[in-house]
Parts: sequence; structure tokens; C-alpha cells
Amino acid sequence: MVGIILKKEIKNYFRSAGNWIFVFGLPLLLILLMSSALEGYMNTDFHTFDEGKVYYYYEEQTEVNAGKLKEFETLLQESTGVVMQEVSDYEEGIQAVNSSEAFGIIKISGDNMSYYRSPYNETNGGKIVHSLFEQCIGKNTSILNDSVHVIELETTPVDSTSYATFTYLAFVILFIALMTGHSVNDERVYGTIQRIKISRVGLNALLFSKVILGLLIGVLQMTVVWAFSTFVLNVNWGSQAPVMFLVLLCLVLMSSIFGVVIGMISKNKAIADNTILMTVMLSGYIGGALSPIYLLENANILNQIVKISPLYWTGRALTNLYVNIVDTNTFVSIGVSLGLTLLFLLIYKLQIKKATLTIS
Repeated sequence: MVGIILKKEIKNYFRSAGNWIFVFGLPLLLILLMSSALEGYMNTDFHTFDEGKVYYYYEEQTEVNAGKLKEFETLLQESTGVVMQEVSDYEEGIQAVNSSEAFGIIKISGDNMSYYRSPYNETNGGKIVHSLFEQCIGKNTSILNDSVHVIELETTPVDSTSYATFTYLAFVILFIALMTGHSVNDERVYGTIQRIKISRVGLNALLFSKVILGLLIGVLQMTVVWAFSTFVLNVNWGSQAPVMFLVLLCLVLMSSIFGVVIGMISKNKAIADNTILMTVMLSGYIGGALSPIYLLENANILNQIVKISPLYWTGRALTNLYVNIVDTNTFVSIGVSLGLTLLFLLIYKLQIKKATLTIS
């Protein structure tokens, strides 16, 4: 039954020229427009290391660890211009790092040095400083020779084109919810849901086919954007491309189910459309679609609010994977998408028995 319904859904969906534009045209148009609009923000040298600093805290100071820290401080200052500043309270230093007041904090105890960095809002400059620390100092200074070796880091910069490619692909994917929710409400107009609601299997098959259609549209958009960005914009997705597609696929699943659930539990089409549109736009606004995410992360209040947006986590994961960094952002992004998916399914299960399915 699902196959028959899905075939009908696909045929009906692609009858509309507007739907063809949504699948193939809108992502490319947004990427082209916004990559140009954001060029001044992303391609300009915003002095990645200017006014940057690293805290350090002595739990136990010795002549040896003080000398090693001094060597690293000299290297850091000469290489990046980042300064080091001693703090007397380690916990307050951690809070300052989490508030983006410093790249990180080094804790020195005997022969050991540990480096703390924020797991959520670390800047590109902070990542480079941390990598320098790990590769030049490490967590145990006793295993080092007397000299500190400078290691050149090779990274792929996230420019306006790559940022727009990943962020606006994810943003357009969120609008799949509007499509699936609109489709569910169309069934009310046609009376389809009313006719088959006596058959739980039939109703579930209908809704499942709409989720599958959403997944198909998402995969098509991902494929189109990948091909366009790779061969036209010269964006190299790199060796982490499979993981990037997995992150996006989880977002597609979440978006598709969100639209179906809102379409089912809303009283009418207008409420469903407005709810979905408002949610998607709000998620885009605080998730980096209207301004580069690093600008939002530098705002005292917004740097916490942005974390409620699935687009924020998807964008962070994709840009990190683009520079070949697999970190907590990847797992958090997948977890947020799948967690919201389960939440929407739970809401559907709790509400479907009480929902009044009437023909608009």
C-alpha cells in the first residue's frame, strides 16, 4: 500500500512547476545570493587571533613547568599574537572560556598540562591555538625534549561560498516540513484522511508515504547542491562527505516528520502552515541563516539561545567536517535531529487519538 501511495505522491508533487523550483532552483539561488552577500564577512580577515588570549592556572608550579610554559607562550605570541594571562581561580577561568572571553585555559600541575576549551562555541582561532598546544606541548611535558617544535597546520578555510553551501542547504531542508505539512492538510480538503481514518494501517501508510516523499526531496536537494557546489563553485566536500550527508539526512528526517505531525494535530491548514513557517524562520534566524554564526556566538545572550536551533548544530557540524574535524558537534547535531524526531512522533502518538480530523 505504501508503494502505491508513494507513487501517487511523487507524481502529484512534481506536477507543479513551483515544486521543481523548490527542489532544484531554490537551494542554488540561495547559495549564490548569500555567498556573495556574506563575502565581506567570511572572506575578510577578521583578525582571527587579534585580542585573543589563553588563560593559565598553576595548581603546582615548578621551575621545569614554568620554563616549558614560557617556551609555549613565546611560540604562541610570535606565531599568532595571542597573549597568555594567569588566573587565580580555575573554575572562573573555565566560565570565561565558555563565554568566549578566552580561547582556552591551561592547567599546570607538576609535569602535566591540560588544556580546556569550550565544547560548543570554539572559534577557528581557538581551534588552531588548541592544536598548537596539543602538538607542541601535549598533556605531559616530561616526555618532551628541551626544545619546542613548531608544526605547520594545514586547514581548509571556511569561506563565504562553503559556508553558504552548507548553511543554506540545511535551511532549505527545514522547509520540507512546510511541504509535508501542506500535503497532509490537502488530504483533509480532499477528504482522504476522513475516508481512511477507520483503517489505522491505511492512515499510517498515507503519513509514512509523505515522510518518504520528504526524504526523497531532501536527497535530491543534497545531490543537486553537492554537484553544483563541487563542479561549479569548487567546494571540496572532502573525505568527511559521507558523514556530512548523514548529518543532513537526519535533518531531512526530522523536518519531514515535523511537518507531518504539525499537519495532523493542527485544527486547520492556516494554523499548520503558520506554525511551521514561524518555527523554520526562527530556527534559521538564530541558526546562522541570516548572519554568520560566529557573530551570533559573540553576543552574550544569543550565544546560548542559538543552541536551541537544529540549524545551528547542523551548520557547526558541517563546517567542522568540511575542515576535517570530527568532534562533538557532529554527534550533537545527529542527536538533536533524531531526538526531535522521536519527540514529534511521541506528540503524534499522544495527540492522534484526540485529534478531530475534519474536512476543511
